[in-house]
Amino acid sequence: MADSSSIAQRRLGALALIRALRRLDYENGIKHSGIALDVGILLYERAGTALTVKELCALTGYSGPTVRLVMNRLVKAEVVTGALRQRRTVAYALTPKGTAAFDVYVERIWDFGQAVAAGDVGAFIAAAEAAPPPARRSSRRRGTPRGQMESPDREAAD
Repeated sequence: MADSSSIAQRRLGALALIRALRRLDYENGIKHSGIALDVGILLYERAGTALTVKELCALTGYSGPTVRLVMNRLVKAEVVTGALRQRRTVAYALTPKGTAAFDVYVERIWDFGQAVAAGDVGAFIAAAEAAPPPARRSSRRRGTPRGQMESPDREAAD
């Protein structure tokens, strides 16, 4: 059985890997990457083969509207394109940008596996923490806090 320090080190390394992969998502314009990652993996595994929404639903277990929403977001991010069209059915495939993004994913996961095998997870964690966090756009409005608002001039109102 592994000692507790190596388990903690592996856990920290895995979390660093997840952060690094999330950073890649943001760099490629992908938000809410859980479903997008599932769909992307299927398209990456079948390189050059386009899949329809119906096929993606059958392979992932997600509903049609959910897959369509994700595919629209991936098309806007230019990671996926509608490769084939037969009547109303569109088959999607990865773009060169999407393929390159998954190549980087595979490379990072391979590097992590090599670091674990070599017992050098600490260096992997340090490299992941040294990278800048993703720039996130906030959709919240930035207003003046309630306590800092100027009170109206009562004399000017009369």
